[in-house]
Amino acid sequence: MKPTKNCYICHRQRWSRHVVSLVLLLTLSVFAGCDQPIYNALNQPLPNAEIEMASANEQRHNWPVRDNFFTVAKPPPLAYLTSYGEPITTPPLELPDDSFWNSVQMSDEVRPYIEDLFLPLPTEPHWVGTISKAEFAGPQAFDMSIDGKRLVTVNDGQFALFQTSNGKRIGRRDLPGDWKSGPPNAVRFAPKTNDFLVASSKKVCRISSKDGSLIGEIEGPGEPIKKWLVADDESYMVMLTESGRLFAGDGALQSLGPLKLIATDDDATFDDFGMSLDGVRLLVTVGKQPRTYLQEGGKIVDFIEHSHIALSESPVISSGLRDDFWATTATVFFTHAEKGPNSNAEFDPNSLVTQKIAMAPQRESGTVEMFWRIAHLRPIRNRPGEGGEWAMAISQRPVDGKLQWVVHDINLTNRRNSVALPIGGPATRFITGRWGTNLAIANDDNIRLVDWKFWRTRFCNAGRYTSSNLFNTGDLKNYEQLCSILHEKEWWTLIGSSEDVLAEIVDHAAERWRWLVMRRDVDGGAMDAELNASLDRYEAWFQKGSFWARTTHAHRLHLQAWAAREGNDEQGGDSWSRYADLRRQAASEFEALMQQDRPAAVTIARHLGCFLESSDDMDVADKICRRSVELYPRTLLVASGMAFKMLPRWHGEAGDCLSFAKSHAQLFAPPLAGLLYANLIGNFTYYLGNSAYHFSAIDTQLLNQGLDHYMQSGAYPERWFLRNQMLYQILGTEDERAEKMNRYLLQTRATMPPDVTLFANRNLYNNQTEWRRLRDEAGQ
Repeated sequence: MKPTKNCYICHRQRWSRHVVSLVLLLTLSVFAGCDQPIYNALNQPLPNAEIEMASANEQRHNWPVRDNFFTVAKPPPLAYLTSYGEPITTPPLELPDDSFWNSVQMSDEVRPYIEDLFLPLPTEPHWVGTISKAEFAGPQAFDMSIDGKRLVTVNDGQFALFQTSNGKRIGRRDLPGDWKSGPPNAVRFAPKTNDFLVASSKKVCRISSKDGSLIGEIEGPGEPIKKWLVADDESYMVMLTESGRLFAGDGALQSLGPLKLIATDDDATFDDFGMSLDGVRLLVTVGKQPRTYLQEGGKIVDFIEHSHIALSESPVISSGLRDDFWATTATVFFTHAEKGPNSNAEFDPNSLVTQKIAMAPQRESGTVEMFWRIAHLRPIRNRPGEGGEWAMAISQRPVDGKLQWVVHDINLTNRRNSVALPIGGPATRFITGRWGTNLAIANDDNIRLVDWKFWRTRFCNAGRYTSSNLFNTGDLKNYEQLCSILHEKEWWTLIGSSEDVLAEIVDHAAERWRWLVMRRDVDGGAMDAELNASLDRYEAWFQKGSFWARTTHAHRLHLQAWAAREGNDEQGGDSWSRYADLRRQAASEFEALMQQDRPAAVTIARHLGCFLESSDDMDVADKICRRSVELYPRTLLVASGMAFKMLPRWHGEAGDCLSFAKSHAQLFAPPLAGLLYANLIGNFTYYLGNSAYHFSAIDTQLLNQGLDHYMQSGAYPERWFLRNQMLYQILGTEDERAEKMNRYLLQTRATMPPDVTLFANRNLYNNQTEWRRLRDEAGQ
């Protein structure tokens, strides 16, 4: 039952020379099932606080006042919060030991996802080999094959081939032809054939990868090569010379000559350029503006000038299959091209050569402000059929006021990066295989080879994103196996409880299923045959009645209900009736799953949410929450759902949510108590409004404990962490803490968080000026 409003207390507070008048609506609530009221009085005085309380209210409710400051102490209406005499102890928040790997059985398809979650993060690159300076003639005198397995070098009239797995030389032989005019200083793999393209200032040769014979030769650019890119189908290549001139030709060496770009001076020079993997898009900077040129049949046919962007300095330029980047020390400008109408596939499965895509960037461009200074950027693609595009970078990141050279994965369009690994100093050149599993990092002394496992990090990459193929296109037995491993017991993973990861995976699968059902409902007989077959496969799976099929199906119904409620199911008409009917179906299936000994934590959470959509019976809610605590103490899935329902917009009153957050967290022993509290506070202060009334109710000591543990673990700063950082700035009483969080953010996150408007039109990240100061100071 929702509490009634029966008293008012007027509270006036002066805070840092700002006067805020607050009228607080307080309620004495009596709920069946509560063992006793809970009062979380906080001893947190603020300067110049003045309290005025009506005496009748004071006598009737005895709300706690400490050090002349009114504190929020609403009693959360749930009995389980006071049912445990001692803090609940849980296993350490540590990854499983060797017994996990010895006991858990998993298929080859499932193993990569489990390893992403349970293997410790690396602290340095996995160096696997070194190639000495004597083997290559400079930063352009080596290259890696597309599959990343081989590396070729040139020096002193010879070329050599190495295994990237260990740095061992496969063989060496003399270059064919006459090189008296000048020694070679650049080499590239011909992507389609794996022949070798070798260049000096005077000439460029093509050498057979089969027998080392000379296949073709053409006059060179006349000066040393600074950068050289070859399209995947070898139909186009571009060179940048040391003086900044561009030369273009083809991989068969039928032509090579100066490249004249439309709307540029005849003697124009460039500091860098980029070219898409298919050779269609050529990227440069003209003046201060990025420009995308379009090539067809070896000729520049058009260009797109991004006139709204003015770069402050010469950028590092890189292009992949679709994503294009211009990176300065402070910002990255990006564009994105969609697949063109003449493209049947992104990759030829036989030759692994990308096909032609659209001639122009289609998606709206954007600019990302950076914490880290990108020095080298390489495009990366997932293997054929797996999708996904990102980049690998060598950057300088701020660490304790200094810049540290690191290598890392980065997706600049969604502002994510992997864990950054120190490399000890700057690189003269950096190359990778196409799939991002093998790296070569050159300096003045050698080339160091790295075996790289991409996207090792502490955010849920292995959940909602990378595991999608197991459900979307893979054998559903592998999907069930992954779910079962995560559910076998509540393991601790790199990103928290295994039940949290399982929730991401089930939600993703349920959403895919929901979308397919919607397409069939909307499209009918016009539905794509492949999509229709996928939906039939899921329905047949559900009919077999496995635990994970029933779990995923119930979640699908709940998502379907909410899509109808929000008018997002594309069906029009009486969406509320559809919502009510689907919610009843979901509730029935959740209820059946709750009869199991160990329903998934995400099932308990969605069951609670589904129940509270139609009832405010706290006795029932209490039993659901209690079961979650006893089965899965280290997850917040149910507690987060309960906290959300305690917001004033649902079943709660002012103070309920914050009091519940502390009460739930303090059921457990440290450090789990602090970690759970920090997560809840970060997620829910966003909804509570911008007032000292709410912020004064926050236990900063407990919050500090949780944030310290989070930072010590090296976790990626998720949104709830950033909201807590903003909270400290608003409080204005924890300057040292705010500084620590700022430095941690700059050390672990490559990009500045985007602007987000918070409550009362306050910018969530309005300490960007401070971030820039710390970033720029590290570069001095």
